[in-house]
Order: sequence, then structure tokens, then C-alpha cells
Amino acid sequence: MKVIIDLKQAKSLATDDIIKDLHKGVIVTKYTEEMKIFLVSRLAEIEYRLAHGSNEKIQIASLVGAFIEVRSFKPGSK
Repeated sequence: MKVIIDLKQAKSLATDDIIKDLHKGVIVTKYTEEMKIFLVSRLAEIEYRLAHGSNEKIQIASLVGAFIEVRSFKPGSK
């Protein structure tokens, strides 16, 4: 979470810009299709909440949580 916040401040990026770049990155990873679908869905939810005025720090925490959660996926479980 700290890395994302520091990146935002150092590069003057909006959280929305980071999410859009992460979306592109998720698509080209070697993750399973289930993992990609899960992450893209979570990224879309976070982007929606940000667009409707949600707290950025909470959404960054949700973003980090999505990547932590996807690590626990077992092949064929979702």
C-alpha cells in the first residue's frame, strides 16, 4: 500500500491511472484465466467506487487486498 501511495505522490499520478495501467498488466501476465477475471472484476469495482467519490486510501487497500486474495487461488478452484 505504501508503495502505491509513494508512487502516486512521486509521479503525480491519479489512483485511476494506476488502476488502468494495472488492468493492462494483469491481461498480459501468466496468471490463470480465473485469476485474471477475478482481478479485472475487482479493478472495475474499485474504479467505479473511485469515480463515485469513495475514499482513495480505502480503495488502494482494496486493490492490495485483491492481489493478496488472488494468490490464494488454487488451479480450477474458481
